[in-house]
Amino acid sequence: MKKGLVLVLALAMVLSVVSIASAATTTVGGQLRVWYLNTDNEKAASGSQEDDTFKFDRVAIDVKTAYDDGSSLFVQFQGRNINKSGGDSGDNVYFFVDQAFWTKPILDGGKLMIGAFDGQVPFKNGYSNVIISGGLGDGLKIGNSVGVAYQYNQDLFGFGLAVVNAELGKAKNPVFGDNVDDQGYAWSTRFDYKPIDGLKAGIGYADLNENDETRLVVDASYKNLDVTPISGMVEYAKVEEDNADDLDAYYVEVGYTFGKAVVYAGYGDGDIYGKKITSSQGTFKINDDNYTVAGLIYQVGDNAFLQGEYTRTDSDNDGFGLRLRVNF
Repeated sequence: MKKGLVLVLALAMVLSVVSIASAATTTVGGQLRVWYLNTDNEKAASGSQEDDTFKFDRVAIDVKTAYDDGSSLFVQFQGRNINKSGGDSGDNVYFFVDQAFWTKPILDGGKLMIGAFDGQVPFKNGYSNVIISGGLGDGLKIGNSVGVAYQYNQDLFGFGLAVVNAELGKAKNPVFGDNVDDQGYAWSTRFDYKPIDGLKAGIGYADLNENDETRLVVDASYKNLDVTPISGMVEYAKVEEDNADDLDAYYVEVGYTFGKAVVYAGYGDGDIYGKKITSSQGTFKINDDNYTVAGLIYQVGDNAFLQGEYTRTDSDNDGFGLRLRVNF
């Protein structure tokens, strides 16, 4: 992985030199996230397992250089306390380059991306009341990877295609990615249809090129606060793999916005792990269970959001999470 990131950064620097003749503007921003988590997992292998913890989640520093010709260079540095399996590493915080890619506009509404970028391009639906986390599509995305992607968006429809090296895509986290065997390559694509403002229906597909594993996500969402404070989304996901049972799942969510707050409720069914803040730790995972989610997001400042969420599964597992996100 380190060699891959070095190559990406070298490529980005070369591409930046090509554009250096034009004026450039550099901006620096980022995000800080901390949380409190309380869970009770009745299905843990060692018996009932409870977790009550406050932890630092991550800090991200974003550096973006934009050029007059429309191209840009984006680099994101992250600090996280994660271990080899992606869980909490205690007091150890690791710093690494999470993303580094060059973007060039191609066609009106289109852009080409080259480098190490978030694998949810082009899987991201664009709607979620849970602004800190995503749904099934986020859980099925190809991980942060080195490759090439193209996105094209118009008022009526959108399209995305990404081809990446599956070695990084299969890594559990970017700190320990060197321990993952070479898996060749992977690709994903997505198509969105937007017939009216706020309404979007999409289908995403990914082929991981390992054990012939494929991933499919179909979703629809609506959010237009100029028309109604009510928003909603529905997702269906399916995973197929050689020598393994097929997995499928669905998730439905409804939200209501009032002032600076959003209240939401959701229900999920199936074997695919849907990312909610109350299930993002190994002590409490909601796959293999139907689950109900209820939460509230409140904007406490111009760039700060506080989110509380409660989850309960059919196995009587309970989880409560409270997370603060600050953009800067």
